[in-house]
Amino acid sequence: KIGQVTVTFSDCDHGSVQYNFDDGRTGTFALARIASRPGCVTRVGDGVARKRDTGLGNDNP
Repeated sequence: KIGQVTVTFSDCDHGSVQYNFDDGRTGTFALARIASRPGCVTRVGDGVARKRDTGLGNDNP
């Protein structure tokens, strides 16, 4: 064991990695999706969960 890593996703496109090494080094860095994932459900401004637009014409309005 050399430490601990926690990966958290806030939505389909964003996340973060927090690490704590046993030697005292710690940090956090952001993750961002660089490619689309069909069918990914995300929340929009009105709080309603919707599937992400996949460009296939069969997504939720």
